[in-house]
Amino acid sequence: MEKLAYALVFIALMFAVLNILTNQDKDEPPPRTARRKKPRPVKPHPAEPPAETGGINTGSKSMAEKKGDVGEQIVKVAVLSKLDAAQYRHFSNLIIPAPNGTTQIDNIVVSPFGVFVIEAKYFQGWIFGGAKQEKWTHTLSRFEKYAFPNPIRQNYGHIKALARLLRQPENRFHSVVVFAHRNCQLKTELPANVCLQHNFIEYIQGFTKNIVDDAALARMNTILQQPEWQATEDKKAAHVERLKAAQRLN
Repeated sequence: MEKLAYALVFIALMFAVLNILTNQDKDEPPPRTARRKKPRPVKPHPAEPPAETGGINTGSKSMAEKKGDVGEQIVKVAVLSKLDAAQYRHFSNLIIPAPNGTTQIDNIVVSPFGVFVIEAKYFQGWIFGGAKQEKWTHTLSRFEKYAFPNPIRQNYGHIKALARLLRQPENRFHSVVVFAHRNCQLKTELPANVCLQHNFIEYIQGFTKNIVDDAALARMNTILQQPEWQATEDKKAAHVERLKAAQRLN
């Protein structure tokens, strides 16, 4: 009888232990699933003027604007020092009429080989984009990515306005986009007219077929050198106001 009693006690203890273990399993929370990290949003580019001013900043110059000026000056110096002045005529910082008001163009080179309209960007880091993409991406690090408008599209707007002013067909104009910072890299395949600081002059010099006669060159140079197109501070302010008014109407 004593052995039977011990056996019953042992069986009861085993059932109690199993019951405790079973209840513990039920109380444990389900295993955590690894959360997927959300991709960081691509922010608007700090070097691009806000949309409400139509691409032109107002007030005193920001650091971004000053960097933009550096890019434009790098292009200007390269054009004046490396292109033959007997064949290439350079104009800079012009505000000209456009369908919706005015547009500002940084660098224009007039030659027998066509009119080169140059859009300069002074971005350090990696550039990702495509000819047909509305926005491109400027990457400084895995944590710093910025979106900016497709500069090819931007420059096409400049060309249309310039062709209208000079009364020349658009096929006489060449769009050139220059990323002028020495530490900039193009990380996607882009058209040949998207250049870096070291090769945009070579791209321009690659056009060797005469497509503009002397009379047309003289007319274009006469128009572009008129003081009314120079981007003075007053004209820049008026340009911005027109853009703001157009934004309000839209």
